[in-house]
Amino acid sequence: MKNVRRLIVPVLTLGLLTDCSTVESKVDDAKLAIGSSSYISRCVDLMHRALPDTDFNVTDQHFSTTMNTSVVTVQAIRPDVPANSGMRNVGAECHFDHGVIVDFHWTKNPLGKVS
Repeated sequence: MKNVRRLIVPVLTLGLLTDCSTVESKVDDAKLAIGSSSYISRCVDLMHRALPDTDFNVTDQHFSTTMNTSVVTVQAIRPDVPANSGMRNVGAECHFDHGVIVDFHWTKNPLGKVS
């Protein structure tokens, strides 16, 4: 009887540890599927997608959130554009609802002033 008890405890412990690693792997899989990028990096990524082949040096970023919504504001400089061109400084604002991007717009036009 003592031998059975000695066997049961390690088997149960091993079973619990296996369940924990299964949950942990499912969490890791979810992170890969969803992406673990921050809202700020997602907003910068949208800036890159809107202006492909353009480099941005982020100079300022702001993140605010409420219960369900988040707003990201990013200011950046385009180092490959002359300073006096009016197109060097850019900015964007991204709105997220429950982690889903619902709005992206430029706050400083990357194409300069449009008439």
